[in-house]
Amino acid sequence: MATSKAKAAKDSTRTGSSVPGMGDGKSCVVSSGTKIEGNFHSKENIRLDGTVSGELICDKKMVLGPQGKVEGNLNAQDAVIMGQVDGDLNVKGLLTLESSSVIIGNIKAGRIQVQEGARYEGTCHIGGTAK
Repeated sequence: MATSKAKAAKDSTRTGSSVPGMGDGKSCVVSSGTKIEGNFHSKENIRLDGTVSGELICDKKMVLGPQGKVEGNLNAQDAVIMGQVDGDLNVKGLLTLESSSVIIGNIKAGRIQVQEGARYEGTCHIGGTAK
């Protein structure tokens, strides 16, 4: 007989579960070692530890892990970047660049937080609405 905790864990695995730091909603997780070629669009949160070669659009929060890489433009509502983006970065809300982040392209964001050690090459426009 399954306990209620075991049943809840089983149900969350079946229906999708949240990723720590990304709210209570469902999330898409792309694991390290995974490569997606082509455009990628999610209406939910994304945690990317692999590579996307193409445009990435996230309607909610995007977290790019330290080993994650986007080879193309990245568009999101909010984003935390720990990995590398080779393309333009457009964030409507808050963009957080962690110390390990590398951006090779232009940045447009509503708001930005930058940790010491974060790097970017390109122009940076903060305020207003990113498109």
